[in-house]
Amino acid sequence: MQFPNDDEKNRTKKPDPNTPTPPEQPDWQRWMLPVTIAILITWMVIQMLGSGSMNNRGTITFSQLIDQARNGNVAEISIRDQTASGRLVRPIDNASGQTVSNFSTNLPADQAHLQEALLEAGVSVNYESTETSPLLFILINFLIPFGLIIGLFMWVMRRAQRQMGSTMNFGRTQAREYSVERPQVTFK
Repeated sequence: MQFPNDDEKNRTKKPDPNTPTPPEQPDWQRWMLPVTIAILITWMVIQMLGSGSMNNRGTITFSQLIDQARNGNVAEISIRDQTASGRLVRPIDNASGQTVSNFSTNLPADQAHLQEALLEAGVSVNYESTETSPLLFILINFLIPFGLIIGLFMWVMRRAQRQMGSTMNFGRTQAREYSVERPQVTFK
């Protein structure tokens, strides 16, 4: 079975002026998704790192923290693993000369002196857990990869639809069957 070369017909065929052509996608729309993702990632990194200059957060030493707790200058404190952060009643100058009203510091393994000083001063202490939420575990391990697979599948289907004219047009050919009774090639 032979298939005639139909390229000449397709090349000389002019598009019908009455057929509406789909509008082309503007250049800015092509960059909308990557720019949005970049902005979101930047915002998340800034939120995770914190903005130190915006809230006047500075680091103080552990001994400064104990002294401030004994003097009643600590309003509240949050302790998470080996780090502590909190708010002072009156701003102080840290070792580098920076005025600090919101502080953070690293804690040693033995925190007995700090706990005694905080209890004596009546400071509000908040102990935070470092455990992650099971919802976060489910999102990271299951939903995000599943969403990426579905998104990739939809993207491939949209590309196929643009190229083929229909989403499920796989395997259809434009070739015609050659018949001996009706020859397509004539010699003049």
